[in-house]
Amino acid sequence: MTLISSILLRFSALLLGVLGAMTAGWSGALAFALEGIMLSGGLAGAMTSHMPWALSLLTAGGAGATCALMLGAAVCRGANPLFGGVAMNGLMAALSMIIARLAGGVSYSRKTYQLLIGGENVTVFLPAALLLLLAVWLLIFHTRWGIRLRLCGRNGEAARKTGVRLVGMRIAAWAVCGFLGGIGGLAAMISLGGGWRMEWGVGGMGYVALAAAFFAIMAAFSLLLTASGFGA
Repeated sequence: MTLISSILLRFSALLLGVLGAMTAGWSGALAFALEGIMLSGGLAGAMTSHMPWALSLLTAGGAGATCALMLGAAVCRGANPLFGGVAMNGLMAALSMIIARLAGGVSYSRKTYQLLIGGENVTVFLPAALLLLLAVWLLIFHTRWGIRLRLCGRNGEAARKTGVRLVGMRIAAWAVCGFLGGIGGLAAMISLGGGWRMEWGVGGMGYVALAAAFFAIMAAFSLLLTASGFGA
């Protein structure tokens, strides 16, 4: 893998992670468990890398969404989001070690995800991340659902009084966050090199993506620049 393709892969992982964190943030939830969400998606995706890339990405996104929904349900029932996020990160770190040991190690093939664009050997994660960026931007800023979601984040009580189901909106935001983070986790795991080791996790990219989300100013263009800076 060349330097350019490696940077683009890390950029894609961080962009997806930041997108997930910001989607949860727009609803008023904080994705402190992003590292664990990305790890769950990366592990599930890597273990299905022998399948077509689309199914592998969907598996990674589904695992991340499941992890996020577990935490989201707990937070909506009154759990502390910070403590819950730390607990989820620890749980997924321990669970990934157990799964890896039971499976005799986790290996994957980068060839499943490779594309040739403009003479440069890149992965499917780059176009996927850019398309998902566009999709999330349209969803959040150009749909009625997105307006309601942002209202939940700005003033939950006002949203409730207008008939918006606050818990339902936040659960949906957690699901989107987990799906994006799961795919980003797979990209992060692929970027670490061939043959995943348990102590690597996703290289701390969940924490980096969470930090990058705070630097972005809730707009797609600034998000793109932020992920570019951190990814490089």
